Amino acid sequence: NGWLLECRQVARRLLRTMDTITSEDILRICPRPTYLHRNTVGAIFNKDFIPTGFVKAEHTAAKGRWIRTWRLNV
Repeated sequence: NGWLLECRQVARRLLRTMDTITSEDILRICPRPTYLHRNTVGAIFNKDFIPTGFVKAEHTAAKGRWIRTWRLNV
């Protein structure tokens, strides 16, 4: 999927200047197309990334849900 590849490129670019990122960081730059199911966002972080913890989601639809933070698997 081209959108996932673009998101992974955005993630790598963000991680040049940030220690960790969340899916929200990526979605601000690369919004999910409406034709993709919302669960597709979880597929952004493949074997190239490792989870580092959790933070509370910032967008209101999340209603305070916890989301993962990620860094590159180097």
